[in-house]
Amino acid sequence: MEITREQALALHRALWDWLAQEDGRRKEEWPLWEFNGGWIPEMAESCPMCEYVNSVDGGCDDCLLEWPNGKCIRDGDNKGLYDKWLLSDFSKKIAAKIRDLPIKDRWEYLPYCSCPYCGAERVPRKAKELKYQRTCRPHEARQDL
Repeated sequence: MEITREQALALHRALWDWLAQEDGRRKEEWPLWEFNGGWIPEMAESCPMCEYVNSVDGGCDDCLLEWPNGKCIRDGDNKGLYDKWLLSDFSKKIAAKIRDLPIKDRWEYLPYCSCPYCGAERVPRKAKELKYQRTCRPHEARQDL
């Protein structure tokens, strides 16, 4: 499913707002999912952020949210906030924390750059790539940028 940055952020807030009000409820129980009679199609991991990152060929590091340990899930010995929510039997308090996570600074995460030759948009794997690779794959060998 194609999803924009703005749609992913709005759906994330709506989903986690519902979970923050419904103690003990799982993401898959959200009434707005199509399979529950709503209008929102099924998404990767039932997560708008994961769906967005997958749609732009990114990875967990490209998530739009600033997670306390860098990721939503376990990274080494550190449990992510999402893991803590799962282990807490779906606590409203932790769901509210996830809902209210800050969005990464635009300078840290720039979602698109475009090729000056053909206008093709792509998502940089890391923001620093914007300095070095401003072209699409067919044009990246050009030196006259």
